[in-house]
Amino acid sequence: MARDYKHYEELGGAEGRDLFFRPARHSGAQLFGGIQPTVRFGEEPCALADLSMAGIGFFSKQTLLAEERAPVSISVGGRLIFQADAEVRWCEQKGSRARVGARFVNRQLDLDAVVGQARLASTLEAIAGSRRRKIDPVPERYRALSMELLCLLRRTRERLDELELQVGPLTEARRDELVAEIEPPFFEALNPIWLEMNEIAVSQELRSSDRKAVKEFTALTLRPEFMDGPVWRRSTEKPFGYPGDYKVMLAAYGDPAGPCSLYGAVLHKVMAWRVGACIRGRKELMRAALERELGRGESSAAPMRVTNLGAGPAREIRDLLSADLLRRPINVNLVDQDAQALQCAMDQSADQRQKHSGRATMTGLCASYLDILKKGRLYDQIQDQDVIYSLGLIDYFKDASVRSLVRGMYEKLRPGGLLALCNMKAGPRSLYLPLDLICDWELIYRDEAQMRAFAKGLGGDAGAPEVDVVAEPSDRVLMLFVRKPHAAPEQ
Repeated sequence: MARDYKHYEELGGAEGRDLFFRPARHSGAQLFGGIQPTVRFGEEPCALADLSMAGIGFFSKQTLLAEERAPVSISVGGRLIFQADAEVRWCEQKGSRARVGARFVNRQLDLDAVVGQARLASTLEAIAGSRRRKIDPVPERYRALSMELLCLLRRTRERLDELELQVGPLTEARRDELVAEIEPPFFEALNPIWLEMNEIAVSQELRSSDRKAVKEFTALTLRPEFMDGPVWRRSTEKPFGYPGDYKVMLAAYGDPAGPCSLYGAVLHKVMAWRVGACIRGRKELMRAALERELGRGESSAAPMRVTNLGAGPAREIRDLLSADLLRRPINVNLVDQDAQALQCAMDQSADQRQKHSGRATMTGLCASYLDILKKGRLYDQIQDQDVIYSLGLIDYFKDASVRSLVRGMYEKLRPGGLLALCNMKAGPRSLYLPLDLICDWELIYRDEAQMRAFAKGLGGDAGAPEVDVVAEPSDRVLMLFVRKPHAAPEQ
C-alpha cells in the first residue's frame, strides 16, 4: 500500500541563503495597521520598515556602518513600548535615505506583547486627543439640531421596541404594514431638521477644516443611531469595498430590508424610499431617453448599440425591455468593475430579453472605466455606439478625470448618437448629510453650470453638440445630455 507521507530520512531542508534560518520579519504595516510607531536608533528618529523577534529594519537619513551599535527604541504616542541595544548588520542606500538591518544584542522582542502595547498606547493617545479636541468649529445651530435629531431617533427607537414587545414576533408582511404607517409621520418630523442641518453643512461660509469637524461630530453623535437600518449599515460599511454597490441600488428599487427590528425597517425605508427617490428618478429618466432613441431609429433594421458604464443592476434596461414590442433591435453592453453586479443585471433582465426573441442582446465587460479609456484592447472592443451613458460614476471623480471620460465616450458615439451622464446635484437640498456625513459616502456634488462645462470643446470642426441638463423629479440628481451632430451631407 502506497504511503501518503515521508519518512524522516526522506524529508528535505532549505537551500542556499534559506539554509541559515532567521526569525520571520513582519512589516510595520502588517503589525501595527494604521498606528505609526516612532523608532530611534541612538538619538536619530527613523522610519520603521519591519520587525522580528531578533531584529529590526528601519530607514535612516544617515549611512550607518556594519557592527555600529546604539540603543534602539520603539514608542507610540510618547509611550515607550520596546528598547534594546542593537547592532547594524547591513546598510543599503535607497535614494536619499538608507535601509538598515540591525539585530538586537541584549534581548529578544516579544511581537505579541509589543503590538499589544502599541494598541494600548494608541488608544490612550486617542482618548487624550478626544479630551483635548474641541467642537468649537461645529456651528452652534448644527449642534443643537443634531441633539434634536438624536432625541427624535432615540425616542422613536424606544417606542418601536416597546411596540414590538407588545405585539410579539412580526411576520415580514405585518412589519411592512406597520412601517407603511409609521414611516411617513417619522419622516415628517425628521425632514425639516435634516434639511436645515444639510444647509449648514454645505454652506460656502463653512471652511474646509470646519467641515471636517462637522463630519467627525456627525459620525460620533448620529451615525450609530442609523446603523439599525440595513441599507444605512451597508452604505456605511461598504462590504464590497466601494460605496453604492448594486445591492444598495436594489434597496432603492424596492428590495426588502431583510431581518431587522421594526425601528431598523423604518430607517431602511427612509434611506431606500426617501433618499433613494433620486436613484429611481434617474433610472426613469434614462429609461425614457432610451425609449426615445429607439423611436428615432425605428425605420432602421440595424440594432441600436448601447453602452452603460458603471452599470450596477441596470434596472433601466430591464424596465425598457419589459415593453411588449421593441421598435428596433437593441444590443446592450454593460461595463462594471463588479462581476456580481453584472451577473445581477444579466439575471434580472433574462426573462425580458428572452421574450423579444433575439431582438435584445446583452454583453458585459468586467473592467474599470479607466481600462475603457486606455485606447487599447478593451477600448477597441467597444464599437461606435448609438447611446453611451452612466448613471452613477462621474460624481466620484474630479473634473479632469470626468473631462477625459467624456471625451473618450464622445469619440465612441456614432453621428447623431447620445451621451448621458448623471451627477448628484449641489445645493442646500443635496444629499450631503445622509450620504457623506452619516454614511461616509463621499461624492462630488455639481450644479448645472459645472455639468454643461463638461461638454465644452466637444465636436471641433465637426460641429458643436446639442447640450441639455435635466433634473430628475426629486431634484437631487442632474443628467447631462450631449447629442453628437449628424454627419454633414457630402457635397
